This record gives sequence, structure tokens and C-alpha cells, in this order.
Amino acid sequence: MRHPKIAHSIHKNDLLRKHQEQQDAMQQLQDTAFREATRFAAILVEEFGVRKVVLVGPLTYGQFQPGMAIELAVEGISVEAYAPALAYLKQISPFRVDLITIEYADSWTQRSIAKTGKVLAQK
Repeated sequence: MRHPKIAHSIHKNDLLRKHQEQQDAMQQLQDTAFREATRFAAILVEEFGVRKVVLVGPLTYGQFQPGMAIELAVEGISVEAYAPALAYLKQISPFRVDLITIEYADSWTQRSIAKTGKVLAQK
């Protein structure tokens, strides 16, 4: 039988290792989602005529979690291009995707996008 202090030390090390593994997995998810968002921004500008793509939401400030959507605010997308663009991004991505049209957003949302968003692409 192990001495209680040794058992506690082993348990503590296991917990620290598991915590580090979780942190590493979350960072990998964050990095992967950010790469996807950057790729989406290029697609939106090049293929769908968007003038500006701004990353918003939890991914912007490093709090992206499994099951969350990549949130992109877009400026200059036509009404006709919005649905096909969103459908295409959802088709090519393992992540959920939300598009916010800046021009149609309320003033609070527009201010929030301007203040905390990260521009990923712009014409």
C-alpha cells in the first residue's frame, strides 16, 4: 500500500497533466477555428464580393469552445449572395458558422463590432 503523501502526489500530477492536455486541446481548437475564419474571410471577399470581414465573438478573445460558431461580421455582401455564401461556408467547414451583416445590424452591434472585432479581410 502506498503512503498517503505519495498517493496524493501521484493524483496531483495526474490532475495537472490532464489539465495541461485539456488546455492544449483548447488551444488547438482555437488555432484551427481561427485558421478556418481566416480562410472563410478570403472566400467571402474573393468569391462573394464582400468588402470587409470582421471576426467577432468568443474566437476574437480566445474563448472559443467546442460547439460554438465562428462568427463573422460582413460588410458589402449583396442580399442575393448572403444565403449562398453562408450555405457554402457551412458545407466546407466542420464548425458552425454565423454571418452578421454589418449594414443591417443594430447600432449597439455595429459599435461592438467596431470596438472588439478583428478585421480578417478587406477589399
